[in-house]
Amino acid sequence: GLARGGRYELVEGEGTPRPFDARPRPLPTPKPPGLRVDVGDRVQPFTVADADGGTRTLDPAALASAAGTDGRLMLNLWASYCAPCVGELPLLEQWNDRDGTAVVAVSVDAPSAQVRAAEILTARAPKLDLLLVRDADGATDERTLHDVVDLARLPLPTTLVLDGNGVVVEIVRGPVEAPR
Repeated sequence: GLARGGRYELVEGEGTPRPFDARPRPLPTPKPPGLRVDVGDRVQPFTVADADGGTRTLDPAALASAAGTDGRLMLNLWASYCAPCVGELPLLEQWNDRDGTAVVAVSVDAPSAQVRAAEILTARAPKLDLLLVRDADGATDERTLHDVVDLARLPLPTTLVLDGNGVVVEIVRGPVEAPR
C-alpha cells in the first residue's frame, strides 16, 4: 500500500513504513578538472619560485590593475614537456604589455626539469620572467599555486584570464589562439 514516487523510512521491528517529505538540495557545481577556482572566483596572492631560486609573491589583482585601467592578467600554466604549451609561448609574449594585458607564465615542471623550462622560455619568449611552481614548506601558511590548481589533474596548457580585481573571467583549456 505504498504510493508510487513516495519516500518512506523503514525501521526494523516496526513493520510499518513512515512517509516523509523530500528535501531536495542542489548539489554544488564542481570546479573545472584540475582547478580549485572557477569563473567568478577571486585568485588570492600566492608564492612561486623565480629564476634565482628565490620566492616571489604573485598578487593577480595588483598585476592586472598595473596593466592599465581595463587591465587583465593572463595566468598561463605550462610545462616544458607539453608541445602546445611551448608552441603558445611566443604569442603570450606578444600579448604581454599590449592593450592592458599582463601575461604571467608559470612553469609547473618538476624540479629536475626546471633548467630545461628556463632554456625553452629563454628561446621562445625571452621577455617573460621565468616563474616556477614551488611547494609550500610544511611549517608555513604561505599560499602556493597548489591552492589555485590541482597539478595532478590539471590539463596543460591552461590559462586563467583575470580582470583588474583578480577575478577569473575566463578559463582557456588548451593553447591560446591569436584573434582572427
